[in-house]
Amino acid sequence: MIDLLKTCVNISQMATCHHIYTNKSLDGAVSTLVYMWSKSKEDSFHFTPISNSEISKLKTEIVNTHNPSKTLILKLGIREEFLPELDESHIVFIDNQKSSSEVVEKFKKAKIITKEYSSSSLLMYKALKENIEITDSKKLLIALADDFDSYSLKIPYSYDLNLLFWSEYQGRFSSFIKDYYNGFKPFTEKQIKAIEYIKKVGSDAASKSNVFSGQVVIEEKSKKLCAVMVEKIIPNMMETLIKKHNPDLFVFINTQNENVSIRQCNQDNPINCAEFAEKFCNGGGKFNSSAGKITPLFMEITKNLKPV
Repeated sequence: MIDLLKTCVNISQMATCHHIYTNKSLDGAVSTLVYMWSKSKEDSFHFTPISNSEISKLKTEIVNTHNPSKTLILKLGIREEFLPELDESHIVFIDNQKSSSEVVEKFKKAKIITKEYSSSSLLMYKALKENIEITDSKKLLIALADDFDSYSLKIPYSYDLNLLFWSEYQGRFSSFIKDYYNGFKPFTEKQIKAIEYIKKVGSDAASKSNVFSGQVVIEEKSKKLCAVMVEKIIPNMMETLIKKHNPDLFVFINTQNENVSIRQCNQDNPINCAEFAEKFCNGGGKFNSSAGKITPLFMEITKNLKPV
């Protein structure tokens, strides 16, 4: 950790203008805040949330940026798909899923920091805490993001904060950064009612959804896979269906944009969801959750699923 800390500190002192590309998630947003907390208040920040299915957008934007500022790419993994466009000296990758040395060694210019951690937020804090004026509210926000991203769900409010993130702050990433810049704050009465409403809508949608289930073989492991095809992923819908059907893997298939979201629900003899998404869905992600696109290979995997 000392070497990692030194690397991050050296990186953080290079410039005052920072462009952050981060995963479109609660953990991605809190990771951005942790990074900002470690910098001077005079520094300027521009952040762009990116999903694992929007890598081409990320590459295009960086290639078309002239005289680029210091660029940080958080929580999007390290993969060959980034090459050669994202292998530039002004780019720093930080990811909490340790990537294979074979992939990392192919990057010659970009700085890469990967270390296996339960969340990107916790990794960022451990690496940069000597530069952060930490408060109880900031510690709690990091803990909540870590608790949800690892899907431990041991801390009250982590699940509810994620619901709020995907509803109130969807498409308003900068508003979340502004509202939680000083750390976690108690939900307002309006937010509590909104969370309760989101849970009800998700439960109602789950009860009306058509679920398909069956045994599939992935990485030579037999897994119970449940899938649902929807036009839009509704918060709390997946969690409701997982509790009801208790699968090893749950898949949301978005029929509108042909995106696929994968969640590992059972840690007994698990698979690597990131590798599965990369191989079968032209996507990526992390060990327990990933995303990609509907592909012929993915359809072959799911062809024997039956309606529940």
